[in-house]
Amino acid sequence: MRKKNYKGRCEKKSVQKCNEIFKAYDAVQSAYVNVLSSRDDIIEIRCNVTLEDMEYTSDFCVFETYIPCTDTELFEAIGNVPDIESLESEQIRVMHERYTIIAGVLPYIGNVKIRSCGIDEVARTNHISKQTVRNYLCKYLTYMDILALAPKKKDADRELSSFEKNIRWGLNKFFYSQKRNSLHTAYTMMLKEKILSFRCHGAARH
Repeated sequence: MRKKNYKGRCEKKSVQKCNEIFKAYDAVQSAYVNVLSSRDDIIEIRCNVTLEDMEYTSDFCVFETYIPCTDTELFEAIGNVPDIESLESEQIRVMHERYTIIAGVLPYIGNVKIRSCGIDEVARTNHISKQTVRNYLCKYLTYMDILALAPKKKDADRELSSFEKNIRWGLNKFFYSQKRNSLHTAYTMMLKEKILSFRCHGAARH
């Protein structure tokens, strides 16, 4: 886990099941991706994926074997596009802004080389990550409707998930501390603390 747009030294290499150049920022990340790529149950690997609503990225995001579903089942799971009348002016503005970003890539979506170059160009021009451009493309192509690009209203009273609570706890305890640990060290310490706590509690119940 690292801060978004981290600029430290990295190792770049091609990895099976990874659709882009893999960037490893330490030896552990570099070695473990080889373990993931050798697993038969994993069909795609992504690296340094931005965590939703956070300024940090995860080391890996993996996609395991999938079960095909119908359009009806898909929309039941991910929801339908919003009604235009329900959108606020700011949501509509962002929706059109996002469509403008991907509009130049859509005609070449079937050409991997041109599409990749197009994603690189619009990401650089708009000062956003290539993954953000891909996310916009995926949302639009899933529904083939510009309304899919409208941002959701943020719920200020939304309760944090257990993962988000652990991240916040780890940052406060290990990152914003007098020792001034690196973000990577703080994340590792948080994992060790939580995993050890989980195992201890599990053993106690038995």
